[in-house]
Order: sequence, then structure tokens, then C-alpha cells
Amino acid sequence: MRSPLFGIVFLLCLLGGSFQLVSAQSINYFTLPAWTNVTKVPWRKSIYRFQEFQKGKITYTKGFELDYEFDLNYNVYNETMDFINEAGDTLSIMNMGEIRAIQIGNKTFFHEYNSGYYEVLLRLPVALAFRNQFVLDHIESNNGHQGPGPTVQRGVVATYDRTYVKVFSYFFIDQNNEVKKATRAAVLKMFPGHNTEIKGYLLEHDVDFDSREDLIELTIYCNQFIDVHASDSTAVNDIITVRLPAGKRLPSKKIMTSLYRFPEFQEAKVMWADKSSSFHNEKMNYNLFTGKMDVVDEKGDTLKFTRWHETKIVNLGGDVFFQDSNRGYLEILLQGNLGLAVKNNFRLVTDKILLEDEGLVDQASASDVSNKTSVAPYDRLYQLHRTYFFIYRNQAYEANKVSILTLMQRHKDVVVEYMNENKISLANDNDLKELTTFCNGILSK
Repeated sequence: MRSPLFGIVFLLCLLGGSFQLVSAQSINYFTLPAWTNVTKVPWRKSIYRFQEFQKGKITYTKGFELDYEFDLNYNVYNETMDFINEAGDTLSIMNMGEIRAIQIGNKTFFHEYNSGYYEVLLRLPVALAFRNQFVLDHIESNNGHQGPGPTVQRGVVATYDRTYVKVFSYFFIDQNNEVKKATRAAVLKMFPGHNTEIKGYLLEHDVDFDSREDLIELTIYCNQFIDVHASDSTAVNDIITVRLPAGKRLPSKKIMTSLYRFPEFQEAKVMWADKSSSFHNEKMNYNLFTGKMDVVDEKGDTLKFTRWHETKIVNLGGDVFFQDSNRGYLEILLQGNLGLAVKNNFRLVTDKILLEDEGLVDQASASDVSNKTSVAPYDRLYQLHRTYFFIYRNQAYEANKVSILTLMQRHKDVVVEYMNENKISLANDNDLKELTTFCNGILSK
């Protein structure tokens, strides 16, 4: 991608101050004394989301992600994302308008320009997130006055004591990346076509909108109504997950219909392994969950495409899939002497912390062998992955630096120079297209 990465200037401000813990009723009460900078007392670490700064990455609104990892931590008091620079100073990232999300360890923080950061609990097309905030409880001036008092910017020294309380709030992030307070009205508004089902669920389960467990279950329930492709999902970090119920080989029919590459089955033209080609007599679609092609027969039943082993290329209404003997169907993004393709498919989630956070303790504790069985006695979580490949002389190579420099061995220096100058990310769709086009220009000479 040609957007300047390190050319985006971080406007940095040195954090200040610290505050004193009040032990009267709860450790959630914090007092910042008058004339005291919040960075000056030893309680500073208590205002951070994590005990220690952790490696993390930044994703920008234009879609690219810096390869460089920062030492990051979320400052709950200042509601800023802080990092440690090479000199060891703690600074705040100030170019918030360009940030879409920040990943710290296995935690994702979604950024909304007007209101700040939200920590994501469930990464689904409609996501669930929360905020842990310091809310001003009261002030106390030298004359003994108490009350909500004036609003003073966080980090600025005041002439009076300020006492805060830590509170949790829950939010939905919809498919347009709009943040909504988690309420009954909000969830019904996001799913207008399914109000009857959702109202029934709310009544049956007596959902408490201040309960993390209740909201997680409600969010999972509501996401089943989303067609992940027809809706052109823009879920947080573009991550889409499917929960496979215990005892099931496949998701329900209703969910499965949304897990195809195209909303409708397409006319298919097939190039066979013997290099002959023909139109297939049944419409076809790529199944993202199974990674296979499915067809619709004369009766309208959805079946597996049985002649997959004879197939080399499938053209579905102008979208071309190349079948690699080891990797399966790869969707062609660019054709040329050097092609670019992507494999979209669901894989079992293996991140144990993520699974435990989402209540899937059985999957987190089970062995890989148990999790990969066709049927398991517990729910399992799958996640949609995009893996890119270069296609050269009908062979697929995973899109990484070693592959491209091997394939472009005779022009290695030119390719390296291009990648460095344009800050090419080999995990970014647009960057890979630009790199592939550049290489094809060289190969065509």
C-alpha cells in the first residue's frame, strides 16, 4: 500500500501524574488531590488495563497494519492508548482519527473517533464490547464544598480534590462500525426483521443488560440472523466466527446458507484436469465452512460437488477459483504471469485464552485431536481466515517474503527496493495487488 506508514506523524504528549487510592469503601474509589499531577504518585499502574505494557499492533482506518510492534497499554484514567518509546518515556498516541483498532496480546480495542476505545469481548459481525472508565464521583475544595463540580480535563492539575469511581459499561458495535449502548432498544433496532424472535429470547432468558454473561449469550444468539456476505460485513478486525453446537457436524441450515461465497448459486464453467472445459449443468457456490464447492440439483437440494478431484479451474459468474492439490480452492484476485489468489475458509479457533473468554472451556482444554473430530460433545468456535497465495506456472506459493523473492530471484534487488519504498504489507489485500502488478510489469519485459 502506498499510504505512508511512518510518514503518519504521531503527535505525542508526555503523560503526567498519579493518584491516591481511597480505602473507605471500595478499591474502585480513587482520589486525585489538589495541585497533584496524575503521574507523580506511585499508583500510576493501577490506572492501566494491564499490569505491564505488552506488545501490540495498530490497524489504521485505511485498512493497513504496521508490521512494527509497540509496547502498548490502555490508560483507563486518561482514556488514551499509551506506549513506551525507545528512550523509555511513556507517551500517548494522539492521531486517533487514523486508528481503527489496536491489538494488545489477545485483546482487541476498537476505536471510535468521537468517543474513544472499546475493548471487544465478542468478535462477531455485530460485536460486543465494554468500557472500563473512571467517572467523577465528587470534588472537595479547600472551603469544604462537595459536589459534582466543574469538569476539568484529565491529566490537568486542579485546585481541588477529585474522587473517581471505576464503572463498567457494555456496548454493541454494529456492521457499520457504529457503537451503541447495550440496551433492549438498541438490539431490537439493529435486527428490525427479527424483533419477534429477539423479544421472545429476552422474555425467556430475563436478560440483564449489565451482566457480561447474559450479553455474550444474547449477542451470539442475535448474530445467527446475519447473512455475513449479503450484509457486506465490516465486523471489528473483519473477524467472523461461527459457533458449532455440541453434537453437530455442520452449523444449522439457516446459518449455513449465509456461509457461502456468493448470496446466490452461480452458473459454473469448469476447466477439467485434462484441460477440456464445459459448462456444468448445476449451479455452484463455494462453501466457506467446508472449503468445498456445493451444487444445487434439479430438485433444489444442496449437495456436494462430487467431481472436485477432476477440476482445475472453476469460473462462477466471472469469479475464478483455481484448485491446488494441497490447498483446495483458491479465489483468483489477479491474473498474469504471476497470479494472486486468496483462500477464504473457517478454521477451528485454537487461542485458549480467547476460547475461555467466550465461555468455551471444553474446547480450550481439549486436545487438538478431540477438537478436530467431525462431532464433539461440546460447542466449538470457528473463525474465518484469509490466506493469500502467489500462483506461478500453475503452482501455489503462500504469499510471504521468501516466496516472492524466490519467484523473482532474477529481479530480487528491484523487488526489495519497491517493497521497502512502498511499505508493502504481505497481509494486506491492496498491497499484495500492487506488488503482484509491479512484478508482472517486470516479467512482461
